[in-house]
Amino acid sequence: MYEKAVEFNPTFDVALANLGNAIKDMGRVQESVAWYLRAVQASPNFVEAVCGLANAMAGVCDWRARDGLKSEMAVRWQAIALVSDEMAEQIFLVMSRGKRPTAPEYAHKLRQMISYSESPRESPKDGALAVPDKRRGWMNRVVEIADQQLSDGQKWGCGLLLTGNPPVPTAALTQFVDRLCQLLPLGSASPGPLSTFVHAAQRAVSNASSAEWRQLARQMRCEGGWALRLSERVMAEVQRRQFWDREKTANLRPQLPTGLSAPTVPTVLPFHTFTYPLDAREIRLISHRNALRLSFSTLSGGAPWLPRHVYPPPPQASVLRIGYVSSDFNNHPLAHLMQSVFGMHDRRRFHIVCYATTVADGSGHRLKIEAEADVFVDCATWSTARIVERIAADGIHVL
Repeated sequence: MYEKAVEFNPTFDVALANLGNAIKDMGRVQESVAWYLRAVQASPNFVEAVCGLANAMAGVCDWRARDGLKSEMAVRWQAIALVSDEMAEQIFLVMSRGKRPTAPEYAHKLRQMISYSESPRESPKDGALAVPDKRRGWMNRVVEIADQQLSDGQKWGCGLLLTGNPPVPTAALTQFVDRLCQLLPLGSASPGPLSTFVHAAQRAVSNASSAEWRQLARQMRCEGGWALRLSERVMAEVQRRQFWDREKTANLRPQLPTGLSAPTVPTVLPFHTFTYPLDAREIRLISHRNALRLSFSTLSGGAPWLPRHVYPPPPQASVLRIGYVSSDFNNHPLAHLMQSVFGMHDRRRFHIVCYATTVADGSGHRLKIEAEADVFVDCATWSTARIVERIAADGIHVL
């Protein structure tokens, strides 16, 4: 189908990229590079094509994706080393595996050894040398795309809870906070920090000219993320109250603000971040945005199996019941690493239940996990609703 589409329109970027995906999935990675390159040439800002091209080129050791054999991380270190003798000395310390240079001259020589094809520029602000970021190649383009997507993601839900400048609360924010207060009443003499925060937010929202409101509004830089995380925390608090018998009746699940759309996620997936020259902050944010998307999809009504009420917590017990849900209880890298963990729990304190969502492959890893778990449930053919009901019926404390 993709071949026919490309034959009809040789610059059809989506078809070209999908054809590259299909060919790569067939194991013909080298051949896929040409299709990804055609897709990028047709549409230079087509994110999926750029990421596919970078991955395919790296997969066949075509180092043009990384601007030659020099890695982007090494270039970042070099750029930092040019800033000052102190920074260069710190990098020299790492490169020498903890052996501190005997004299600052070594750090100075390190800076002298670094060769750049482009000289540092004069900063117009203070006259200090501004070191250009010298990352190049398609990998650099992927990082630029991911950074832009992360920046755009900060605007998720913008205008839904706050409006105007200076910001004032919207009706959606008022309704959202009121509903949370109903779930966490202040009946106790010591209501807890979350209940106190929610009711303080309700008072702040009712008085948009107060200092409390201005402080609350500053916390909502990402309005969608703020509302989602607060909903999750309230849901956990409702369960905690039920667990400690503060409230006997089942409570409705917190509802997200009306009109909140699904958050976007970066093209780079969390498991792929280690293949790109991303720093720790970028990797954490990519994982965080994907977690927000999954949580939103569940809590916003995208999971028909999820009831309106918060699941009642299991009863208190002297033995903690721990559940593991995985599709990797087979010959998989995760099982290679985890296969002995399930039998290492102290059975006097823990009861282990494993829920396998994939069919058994008969491997030694699967057999070992099945034998060492207290209960092993093969739910590969079950619906999500049935799995959830079984977990609740098993009285799992920690999932």
